[in-house]
Amino acid sequence: MNIEYLLYGYGLVCLSMLVFNLVYTLHLRTGNHRLEKQVAALAKRVDAQLNYIRQNQPVQERHLIWTRRRLSRVHWLLAFDRLWEDYDKDNTTFLEYTIQFQPVFLYLSTVYLKREETQAAYYCYFLSRHWNQRHRQMDQIQQVILSYLQKNSLYCRINVLKALCAFGSPESLVSALLELGKGTESPLHHKE
Repeated sequence: MNIEYLLYGYGLVCLSMLVFNLVYTLHLRTGNHRLEKQVAALAKRVDAQLNYIRQNQPVQERHLIWTRRRLSRVHWLLAFDRLWEDYDKDNTTFLEYTIQFQPVFLYLSTVYLKREETQAAYYCYFLSRHWNQRHRQMDQIQQVILSYLQKNSLYCRINVLKALCAFGSPESLVSALLELGKGTESPLHHKE
C-alpha cells in the first residue's frame, strides 16, 4: 500500500512538471510578443521625432520625458536596443536625434547605477553597442559610468570598459584601469 502512495506522488510530481513547462512556454511566447509591441511603440515615437528633426525642429521635451521614464525599466531598454539595430547610424538625422537624446542617457546612467549588477551591466553593454564616437563627448556620462566599477560583477566591469572604449576618451579609460588596479600589489601572482 505504501508503494502505491509513492507511485501516485511520483506521478503527481511529473504531471506538475509538465504543467509548469507548458505555462512557462506560453509565458515565453507572450514575452516575445510583448517585446515586439514595445519595439513598435518606440519606433512610432522615434520616427515622429526624426520627422521633427527633418523639419529643423528640436526633439520634443515630452518625448524625452516619456522615454526617460520607459527606459528606466530594463525590458523597455531591451526593446530600445532592438529598435536601434534597425536604424542607420550614419544618417545625419539619426545622429542629430542621438545628440539631442544625450540627457536621457545621462539620466539612465544614474538610474542603472543604483540597480542590481546584471541590469547595470546590460546598460553598459547597450552603451558600448550603440554609442558612436562621432557624438560629442559626454564627460558626465563617463564619470557616472566610472562609478559602475564599484560593483563586484566581472561582467559589469567588462561592459564598463567596453562602454568607455566606445566613448573614445583615453582619459576616462586610464581612470578606469587605475580604479581597477587599486588594491592589487602586482598584476602577476608570485609564488614564494
